[in-house]
Parts: sequence; C-alpha cells; structure tokens
Amino acid sequence: MFSGGSCNRRVRFSWARLAAGLEGRENVITLRTCGKALSCEGGLVNHSLLTLEALRSRGVLVLGMAFIGDANDSSEAAIVRFGRVRRLGRLPWLDPLTPQNQLTAFAGGFETADFV
Repeated sequence: MFSGGSCNRRVRFSWARLAAGLEGRENVITLRTCGKALSCEGGLVNHSLLTLEALRSRGVLVLGMAFIGDANDSSEAAIVRFGRVRRLGRLPWLDPLTPQNQLTAFAGGFETADFV
C-alpha cells in the first residue's frame, strides 16, 4: 500500500479505503512517499513524521520513505533520522509521465533489492 504525501493529481487517496483496508488486518506493509507539495520545509517534515507515527501506532510496518521531486537534503535527513525510517530513494518529477519514463527513473533512483 502506498501512503501518499504528495498532493498531486496523479495520486488518488481515500481515507475511507485506507481505514477499511487496515481494519482487522495484520502485517500490512506501506511505502511512504514524500514530495514538496507542502508549502514549507517544516510542513514537509512535520507531515511526514506525523504520518509515520500514525501508521506505526496502528501496527502498520513501514517499508521506508520514497522521496519525490527535487532533492532537499536537510528535510530528507530530518525525516529519516527522527522518523526512524529507511530512505529508499527518489523519483524526479516526470514529464511526460509514461511507463518507460517511470521504469527508467525507478532504476536510477532505487535499489530493487530494497523492495523484495
């Protein structure tokens, strides 16, 4: 399951589906995504840390954090350190968003072994 942190129109998120999907389940694993859609660095860090805490308090195993968009080393370091989460990699903004561009970007920004 993806827990989207980026408020772009390509990611559709439903709290009702999330709640229904987690109810009564064990061993749910999530990959948290984090983009620069929030208005300031502090908002990005705060939102990400609160989301990690909410997921963990419900017994959800967080696989790691995938960052989206331009690099922000200080924010990413804070999220990884204080959120006690593994940094999985980064996807740049893709334009156009095509399957081939996604495959190429994933291969360049992530280690496949982290997802196995």
